[in-house]
Amino acid sequence: EIRRTLNGRMNQGNAIILFNLGTTYLEAGEEDLTIQLFKEALQVELGNDSSPQELIKLLELLGLIYQRRGELGDALSCLSQAQAVAKNAVLPLVSGRLLNMMGNIHLRRANTPEMMRCFTEASRIFRTIPIHDGVLAISGYGFYCLSKCHPECASAA
Repeated sequence: EIRRTLNGRMNQGNAIILFNLGTTYLEAGEEDLTIQLFKEALQVELGNDSSPQELIKLLELLGLIYQRRGELGDALSCLSQAQAVAKNAVLPLVSGRLLNMMGNIHLRRANTPEMMRCFTEASRIFRTIPIHDGVLAISGYGFYCLSKCHPECASAA
């Protein structure tokens, strides 16, 4: 609060403090407060034209918290925003990793077309990166069901 008073609400140094407070509260199991602090830090970062990496980090962490809470729509929204930032910043490995994460959420939601779109795009990106092994991390309890519910997609998956 002192720093906000002295430097203004949108001072970039505030984002670091908000992020650190948020991670502390996350470790203490206070996810609601963590989300609130991370969202406030995100607003500060957006207002200061911060680096793509900082925006991606906040959005990805928010997405992971939402995913852990079972709030998959909010998780996808955050990860999708992070992926757009990574794509615009030409960070292909990060973009592919985020698409992979989104594909797994779509798998969990049994949204086969979006799952396949995310996994396909991530795979294409991974193949363009010489240092990457090109392997997707596909996980979720719904994977077996994919072959039963959507046999046309099972071979592509």
